Amino acid sequence: MSTSRALCSAVGIFVVIFALAHVLSCHARRVEKASNAGYCCTLTLWTLVATAIVIAVPRVPGAAVTSVLAANVIVAALYYSMVNRGPVTGESFLLHGGCALALLAIAAAGGVELQASPLVAAILTASFMLLNVLAQLWYENKTRAILYPAAMLQHPSWRLIALPMVGAAAAALIARQTQAYAHVL
Repeated sequence: MSTSRALCSAVGIFVVIFALAHVLSCHARRVEKASNAGYCCTLTLWTLVATAIVIAVPRVPGAAVTSVLAANVIVAALYYSMVNRGPVTGESFLLHGGCALALLAIAAAGGVELQASPLVAAILTASFMLLNVLAQLWYENKTRAILYPAAMLQHPSWRLIALPMVGAAAAALIARQTQAYAHVL
């Protein structure tokens, strides 16, 4: 097994174990999102699953890896600081910031492709985030429970328009920068 494939395997196992531990610890602490099954509609869980997929599946297109990288950055930076109304904790940083850093390390080792068209990466990320928002809104409509109590998210248009646009911008920026530094990655 090559060094990059071994690195991918180790990081993939870490992501799966840490994600399971996170979900189980939320459930054990009776965190509302885990207890009422709304956690399955959160961007946190979708991003962890997507991260495990792009690490585990050989030859994933660079746009998919860039999209997952951008989603991890958005979750760590935006969700934990603004949406959930709290600072990025060690656990949340390790969960998503760690996934983002791990993807960059794997790309540098040649384990995944990070080269992508900024437009394709932006469209893929916006679609990924929009699908998640639609799942959240469906869940909230079905259960009449709010997943994110932050006032800025009470209006669905913020989630339907602004969040996918921010994700798309992050992905386009990452893709553009990886093109500029292709010799490093």
